[in-house]
Amino acid sequence: MANSFKTNDLTKIGMFAAFMFVATWIHIPIYIGYSSMIHLGTAALLISSTLLKPKHAFLAAAIGMSLFDLLDPAFIAWAPFTFIIKGSMAFVVSFWISKNGHGLRPYLIAFSIGALISVVGYYIAGSLIVGNWIAPLTHIPNSLITSAIGIAISIPLSISIGKVSKKISRA
Repeated sequence: MANSFKTNDLTKIGMFAAFMFVATWIHIPIYIGYSSMIHLGTAALLISSTLLKPKHAFLAAAIGMSLFDLLDPAFIAWAPFTFIIKGSMAFVVSFWISKNGHGLRPYLIAFSIGALISVVGYYIAGSLIVGNWIAPLTHIPNSLITSAIGIAISIPLSISIGKVSKKISRA
């Protein structure tokens, strides 16, 4: 079964899902119109996506970040959207990195595309949840701040992790 998940794959998915869950738990709630937050989960997602295969990155992000939403009453309505948005974000970032290599430029491009997926995805989700297309506009700055923080943290850490993993694979 070439397409089946191996125990090692499931372990990585679970470990990175937990990493993203905990990083999302580290957040600052913002209540403007409806629940929102600035969190470190995006940084965890971006770092994880440089280390995982695209389908594994999708599952880890979708599970870890939507699990946070399911366990917080303020965000439970967002869980199905988070599953799709963050899973897609991780898949695209991982896919871009797998095709374009590691380093500052590929990370900047991939992480920026991922941020765009998140901002647009949550704008659409917010519009569906609140029932109009205006109120979610107030949350775009929060989404941009979370993405910028995630990118700022992820680039140097991903570059460092990449250098360490190259040394380990040579040993």
